[in-house]
Amino acid sequence: MAIAVLCLTFQPDAFGFPPVANLDSPFDLKVGETADINSDFQITLLNVLDDSRCPSDVTCIWEGTVSAEVNIVKDGKNRGKYVIPFGLIDSIASQPIDGFFIMLYDVKPYPISTNQITPSEYVATLIVSKINETLDSPLKQFKSGVSINDIQCKDNLSLVIKSSNSSTACVKPETVNKLLLRGWALNASTIDSFEECESAGNAVMESYPRQCKTPDGKHFVEEIN
Repeated sequence: MAIAVLCLTFQPDAFGFPPVANLDSPFDLKVGETADINSDFQITLLNVLDDSRCPSDVTCIWEGTVSAEVNIVKDGKNRGKYVIPFGLIDSIASQPIDGFFIMLYDVKPYPISTNQITPSEYVATLIVSKINETLDSPLKQFKSGVSINDIQCKDNLSLVIKSSNSSTACVKPETVNKLLLRGWALNASTIDSFEECESAGNAVMESYPRQCKTPDGKHFVEEIN
């Protein structure tokens, strides 16, 4: 008698369990999908809101923005809905969510003027970080007078600076590389030009040409074309 054996590759979502995502690392969710963080924190993408990003085939004077509406379940209890704006973690640092910071890292697809994106097409890339109670957030450190280059991150995380508004965040080293490649952030330890020095929030001397100095002693002069 021949016995047929069916082998299945185990996939958590195939059995009704949400996929597992790691703290401080990017993960993707489509609208309606859920990710499990540390088994006691679940996040569901409910919707992508207010997508006013400038289409890639249009020249705009403002880059626009986008937000993600999520639902949080922690320790088995529904904690409700939250709207997460696009940006680094500290853009919502004044409103931590049950001991976690949530960062909307990316939203795809990127708009083009000739196509209307439907909700089912959106994929949001999120990063969830746990609040370190023994170390203030980068934003709180900065507001207390700590210079950007002296801001401390918890173990195994690196400091990045958003290139457009000089806000700061602590992320995993592999995430730093992705942010740098996208031109979305600057590495606080690799400031090598006047523009990067100014974007990092360092003091600029209004001379001609202008000059910028980092807290660790680097000095840059603006190039005048």
